[in-house]
Amino acid sequence: MRKYLFAHLKRFRRIKFHLRGLIQSCKSHPLWDLQPPEFVSYVEDLEGQLRTVESGIYEFQMELEVNSMRGRM
Repeated sequence: MRKYLFAHLKRFRRIKFHLRGLIQSCKSHPLWDLQPPEFVSYVEDLEGQLRTVESGIYEFQMELEVNSMRGRM
């Protein structure tokens, strides 16, 4: 079960890094300053959601590791 969960976490992390790269690419584009405020707000909201996902992944990994350590004792 643990191996299965870590495989999914690995996929989530890969997607997270890809999305972060896309957002950074979008924000570093020369036309970024010319975008309508709605679009800028949408991208910033995506960044916030991505931070929430990162936090959730980190907490889940920590919980799996703690439970794994408890099982070994």
